[in-house]
Amino acid sequence: MPPEMATGAKAEPLPVEVIVRFRDALKHAVNDCDFIFPANHPDVRSPQITGGGLAGCDAPPDSHRVQLALEYEQGGRWVVASVKTDNAVPPTFKSGGRRYEVSTACYAGTWRLAVAIRGTIQGHQFRFEDHSGSVEVPAST
Repeated sequence: MPPEMATGAKAEPLPVEVIVRFRDALKHAVNDCDFIFPANHPDVRSPQITGGGLAGCDAPPDSHRVQLALEYEQGGRWVVASVKTDNAVPPTFKSGGRRYEVSTACYAGTWRLAVAIRGTIQGHQFRFEDHSGSVEVPAST
């Protein structure tokens, strides 16, 4: 499990469209990058659970590494069930950005998405982590 995916924090509900700004991480950069969770939580499509996001920048960064994970809660901690890593530089949002998706087998419990992004833009490193709201998957009857 990548260390940036382990958090242990409780999930808080997020608005349906969550737009997260990297401005604090890019203090010295002229351009800005965003990551959007289009839904508030992962989507249960039995027998799978899936989730996704969208990244884009005002101008393409020098490097951009996204790790998108599905996590489940176990004993008060978040455990990574599946993670996808993508090193492609996303196009601008004007060009449609870049979509990311992760899925895994679904079972009862509390689930959420987590994203960890690392990169450089105009020679300055940036780092960002966030998570979606959670969804409760009931036990099958």
